[in-house]
Amino acid sequence: MASFSSKLESKEWTHFDSSEGVTIATVLDFSNGAFTCDLEAPLYDIVEEDVVVGTYRVLGPGVVEMGFDDVRKKLRISFEDDAMIVEPAITSSASSEVWV
Repeated sequence: MASFSSKLESKEWTHFDSSEGVTIATVLDFSNGAFTCDLEAPLYDIVEEDVVVGTYRVLGPGVVEMGFDDVRKKLRISFEDDAMIVEPAITSSASSEVWV
């Protein structure tokens, strides 16, 4: 069974959000204690890379602390099939969100 960190770093994780017919993809990539967050709006051929760049550390099984600038946020992360469930949500004020 793969370790929590290796699952986290196994691929770029994508969260999709739609508003007024436009789909925005947020792409999150974890690697060696750092993360990057990109935004993509394919309908308008927009790609904004490295919108957020920061660090992360695994605090325990399923618990990660992410930080950028002076902001630190503790998240609970679980994996189900090929999805990553994050609580609380990273991209909104929702209680959770799914990344694929």
